[in-house]
Amino acid sequence: MNDHLNALPSGFQIHEYELIRVLGIGGFGITYLAFDNNMDRACAIKEYLPNDLAIRGEANSVLAKSTQAQGEFDWGLDRFLFEARTLAKFDHRNIVKVYRSFTEHGTGYIVMEYAEGDTLSEYFKRKGVLTETEIKSVLMPILEGLQRVHASDFLHRDIKPGNIILRDSDNSAVLLDFGSARQAIGIKSKSVTAIVSAGYAPIEQYSSKGNQGPWTDIYALGALCYRALSGEVPDDATERIRRDPLVPLGEKCDGISDNFLKAVAWALRVDEEDRPQHISQWLAVLKGEQSIPDIGSANGAATPVSDATALADKNVASEQETAQLTAGTESHSPKQPFYLAAGIGLVATVLVAGYLFLDSGGSEDQIRVDGETIDGGTTDGEAIGSETIVDTIVVDDRNEVVSEISEPRVQLISAGSFDMGDVLGVGEADELPVHEVFLGRDFYITNHEISIR
Repeated sequence: MNDHLNALPSGFQIHEYELIRVLGIGGFGITYLAFDNNMDRACAIKEYLPNDLAIRGEANSVLAKSTQAQGEFDWGLDRFLFEARTLAKFDHRNIVKVYRSFTEHGTGYIVMEYAEGDTLSEYFKRKGVLTETEIKSVLMPILEGLQRVHASDFLHRDIKPGNIILRDSDNSAVLLDFGSARQAIGIKSKSVTAIVSAGYAPIEQYSSKGNQGPWTDIYALGALCYRALSGEVPDDATERIRRDPLVPLGEKCDGISDNFLKAVAWALRVDEEDRPQHISQWLAVLKGEQSIPDIGSANGAATPVSDATALADKNVASEQETAQLTAGTESHSPKQPFYLAAGIGLVATVLVAGYLFLDSGGSEDQIRVDGETIDGGTTDGEAIGSETIVDTIVVDDRNEVVSEISEPRVQLISAGSFDMGDVLGVGEADELPVHEVFLGRDFYITNHEISIR
């Protein structure tokens, strides 16, 4: 049936479903074309099989790789099945229909509509670029369906041309392969690698604490429109944080209405707070029913948007975006710059990164701040802190790896005393005056670059 060692064989029977062939395979599971013998129709079946956590065992069962992996596998399976139950509630022609889900062979399965046709990615290859009318015929129905999904507090999180099918029957578009469970597993697990799609994933998806919402899917749809009209995928979000290289769409192609140019540029703003917060907002601009709200500039003043080019001006990331990208934790407000002295910077990096490595030994670690002892917890060579930063793989629309964002290298910091705090008195209210911090033992920290706006 295929060349994938982990895939179930052709003709394999699961309940009333007979597997025919593999439709797609990824790091979190395998999707099969199957035939429903009860309903006498073709269907698609997705099998939960995260490569980082599980393997195919005897009798085609799925087994966790270790005791630790079992807990993460089970948690991910619950999310996988929860996603299926959520999607089954939606009955919209432009959102893939989920028929049922079940557990078998130690894992979970989702049975879905089989939408026969080409992906939008394949369509792009044939057509090159689309007209505004053509891309609207794809975009508008999907927005209507996605609006219902968002109303249920659910996101897609992986919108790209490869996840949209144009049905052979009537050329209607259907959005499939929701990525919410996949991303949740990547964030939760210390073993699973997170995956984002280059050019279509906004900056908040590169951090496990990124502020995601409807604006996350809207960014991806804006990127899809940019690709459809210009023939080029937008620059990756990580390259747009400072001195944004993205060329405004209006400079790439002709014959696009001013309203549509403005709407696409609005959706592609780097800072999620500057994007449409809901699909209804974006739709109103796409249809020319209202103008885009003023967007705050770097110094807090309102910047009126008078044309498409103004909306696509270069973006400068706030400290919050930068900290979320490199460390996935809270950071200083972008309203004022903050300053770090040499000794301050070392300790601040520990606090910002949320990544503290200590040599093994199982002893109690102590940190004293102005004479007060803080319990650092028992360590046995494991990371402690507010979060674990997972490796991230960036893939293109064909799911081929284009880059890898790995855990940063670590460096040794010797025990001793450090001064840290607000040296110049210009920081936010949560920044303490200069004070002494004593670290009772050697430790390692991740070597992150801290960018200051």
